[in-house]
Amino acid sequence: MKDLVKKLLGRLLEKPLARLAKWAAERNAAAGAARGAEASGGTAASTDAGGMGVPASPSSDAGVSDPLAGASSENPPTSSKPWRECRKSSNWDGANASRRMMNAVSPKFSDAKFRKYLDWQVSLGCDHVHLLLVNQGDGEGSGYDCLADAGHRAVALSRVREIRSRGLGVVAWVVADDSNGYLRNIFADPKKYAQSLADFFPHLSYIVLGLEMDEGEGSSAKWKALRDAVRDAGWTGPFATHHTSGKYGHAGLGEIVCDQLGPECTASQIKSSVKSLRRKGFEVCGFEYSRGPDRAKAQAALDAGAFGCGNWGK
Repeated sequence: MKDLVKKLLGRLLEKPLARLAKWAAERNAAAGAARGAEASGGTAASTDAGGMGVPASPSSDAGVSDPLAGASSENPPTSSKPWRECRKSSNWDGANASRRMMNAVSPKFSDAKFRKYLDWQVSLGCDHVHLLLVNQGDGEGSGYDCLADAGHRAVALSRVREIRSRGLGVVAWVVADDSNGYLRNIFADPKKYAQSLADFFPHLSYIVLGLEMDEGEGSSAKWKALRDAVRDAGWTGPFATHHTSGKYGHAGLGEIVCDQLGPECTASQIKSSVKSLRRKGFEVCGFEYSRGPDRAKAQAALDAGAFGCGNWGK
C-alpha cells in the first residue's frame, strides 16, 4: 500500500515539480541577463513576484556595509550604506562656507568640480556625503530641482551612483531653505516629488526632510504630508529633521535629528545638546556647529553619543 501511495504521489507531483524547475531556471537566466546588461552599461530594475519594477529596499542599521568589490561608476552598487555607519562628513569649506559640498549634484557644477569636491571629502576621511536635491537659492550652485526636472535628476542619479561606487554613504535632503518657491511646489503635490525621490531610494542611508525646516513656508502639517508621501512611495528607512540653531519643533517627524548650533558654540554646549536629544529618544547627527571643517567640535558630538557628524576635519 505504501509503495502504491508513493507512486501515485510521484505521478501527481511530477508535472508541478517540472513546471517549478522550469520557472526557477527562467528566473535564474533572467537575473543573469540583467546582471550582464548592468555590467555593460544598461540598467535593470528590481522586480517583485509579479514582474513589476519596484525600488530596492534601503538597508537597515543591521548587518554590515554592502560589498563593493568590482564596483565602479559604470557598474555601481545599488545597495545603501547602513545609516549607523555614516559617521563622518564635511559639508562646507572656504570663507563663510563659500564652498558647498551639499550642492554636489547641481547641474551647474561640472563633473570635474563634482569630483574635486568629492575627493576633498574623501581626503578628510569622510565615509558619507549629504546632498540637497532641491535647492532654489542656498549657496554655491543653487537653482536646481533634481526631483521635478528630469535632466537635473539624471545628473544627480549619475553622481549618486558614482559616490556609492567609491564606498561612501549618501544622505538625501529633500529641499534647502531659501527655496520658498520650490517648497510651495513640493507642498502642493508631495506625492509627485516623493515618487521622483523613489529613484534614489536604493542608494540612500537616510532622508532628511528639509534644511532649517522651521523657516519659511513649512508647517508641521505640510512637512508631515511630505514625509508620509515619501513613506507611501516605498521608503522604509529612517527620516531626519533639521532646524535653525537650537530649535527642534519638527523633530517628532523623524527618528534622527541633524543638530545645529551657532558657530560660536563650545564643545561643552555641543555635548549637552546631543545628550539632551538622546535622552528624548532621538538618534543624533551632530551636523552643523561650524561653517567649515572643525574636527574638535565634530568629535565632541561623537563623544556625546551622536552616531554621525557634519564638520569633520583633519
